Amino acid sequence: MAFAKRITKVKIAEKLIFVYLAIFPLGQIIRFKISLLGALYPLHPLDIVAFLFLTLFVLGKVKQPQVFKYFLSFLAAAAFSTLIASFFLSKAEFIRGVFYLLRLTAYVSFIPIVWSLFAKKNKKEPLFRSLIAITFATAIFGWIQYLWLPDLRDLKYIGWDDHYFRLFGTFLDPGFTGIILVFGSLTALPLYLKTKKYGYLSLVIFFLFTLILTYSRASYLAFLVGLIALLFQTRKILFKYLLIISAFFVILIPFLPRDISEAAKLERTYSIFAKFDDFRDTIAIYKNEPVFGVGYNNICAARARYLNKGDEASHACSGSDSSILLILATTGIVGLIIFMNLLKNISDNIANNIWGRAFKACASALLAHSLFVNSLFYPWVMGFMAILLAISIKGKSEV
Repeated sequence: MAFAKRITKVKIAEKLIFVYLAIFPLGQIIRFKISLLGALYPLHPLDIVAFLFLTLFVLGKVKQPQVFKYFLSFLAAAAFSTLIASFFLSKAEFIRGVFYLLRLTAYVSFIPIVWSLFAKKNKKEPLFRSLIAITFATAIFGWIQYLWLPDLRDLKYIGWDDHYFRLFGTFLDPGFTGIILVFGSLTALPLYLKTKKYGYLSLVIFFLFTLILTYSRASYLAFLVGLIALLFQTRKILFKYLLIISAFFVILIPFLPRDISEAAKLERTYSIFAKFDDFRDTIAIYKNEPVFGVGYNNICAARARYLNKGDEASHACSGSDSSILLILATTGIVGLIIFMNLLKNISDNIANNIWGRAFKACASALLAHSLFVNSLFYPWVMGFMAILLAISIKGKSEV
């Protein structure tokens, strides 16, 4: 009976992984809102799959890697901050924070499920290549958008940024599309270095050329940071590729179309000043609740309470342009310390194999990117990195 239950659990998990990977490249195209207590909450099909993972984790008695307890510590800190914040939040605002906390927990639940059920090398390899495949699909959708619908200004009235002649893809944002393309580059490159198959190198070049058209400076920086992180892990063979790919960037950028919009100018400054304003607001919120913060994802309510500003219709209202500052403002200094300890323990538990090297490179890129874009808690980023982390943890067969 126990064996049959395990087989069933494995089959369910594998099907959920397949569904997750299949709908991943669709991004924000399929989204809807649910109404609860008079408030609207966004929900994606990807979130539904994530909640099914959480259900499987809770009911399935899934084994956990040792590092997972540090994730639970951070989730506990976020939950405690949210509970404290309930004393000044409205019922609708509190439910919104709890909903986002549950979503974070759902994506974190990917880690033990994938770790325990996809432990063998012959299961890890297809999953790793699937991450590259969904990045390829993301890039293809990005090109379709860039050639067919380069103007997003008509969607500004429903809360999206008014991007114009930039590759923003199905995520409707060049920054988030950019970091997914960075992940694809930094997972395909280690495969090329190992196999010397030029198909993987072609993918890296395709991802980078697609990335350049996002005009996302944070994503450019993220890729270079991730590439350097990969260099430190494979010093002898990667240095020449670092030079070649860096030169590729330097040579191509001057040939990018520049006069089609202000956003296509890499020296643009308006977005820099906007980010600094957002940083100041987030720090001001933190100063009001420095120890435990204002509760996970309660930035929008805190803006209205402490700064008398914030537009709930905007998709950026619940976040900050810096994920690190977001952690500080929403979980306080206590949450930030626990998060930094989490990062240290993740690093200590990553295997020195192709999957581990790819994870460290992607994690380094993400940390750099999240200083300027709230990408650390973006659902697609959380899912991608959770799967990559799960197959990278020590104790499994190495490549």
